[in-house]
Amino acid sequence: MGLISRSYRIVADISLPNVWVIDPATQGEDLIRAMPEDYISYVKSVPNIEWAVPLNYALFPVTTPSSGIFKVAEVYGIDDKTLVGIPDLIQGKAEDLYSDGGIIIDSDSANDLLATTTASGKKIPLKIGDILEINGKRAVIVGIGKTLPGFFPQPTIFTTSNQFQKFS
Repeated sequence: MGLISRSYRIVADISLPNVWVIDPATQGEDLIRAMPEDYISYVKSVPNIEWAVPLNYALFPVTTPSSGIFKVAEVYGIDDKTLVGIPDLIQGKAEDLYSDGGIIIDSDSANDLLATTTASGKKIPLKIGDILEINGKRAVIVGIGKTLPGFFPQPTIFTTSNQFQKFS
């Protein structure tokens, strides 16, 4: 995958919308400014727009309590009602995101970035039911999804907007 395609990977990963509306202050994939709710209401009022939902984004510290691995992760808060924005799931069920602390992590993080490495060098992947801490708060892996790689090797995590606010 080329570098240019990594700059729009979230749009490719979340392919459902035909039109994306972002705050003009947004400077790139890693500097997304959330739009206020009244802006989303305005977007919904535009003729021929059938629906609009928010997408929250932030970089949060993530720790694997079992192994002490620390990373900074890209965390996306998707619409609670529609769950528009979850990645293609390899394991798990989308509706499990509604459980307390429910998250979906990308497969690269599960198998590599956040996997435990034994003394012999073997990687032990994360699995559904494993616990992480996001910004000091408990999170439970309920799904593992496939996402495109970004510019930096960072874990990518998806949760509901409601849960995202709890992690903030």
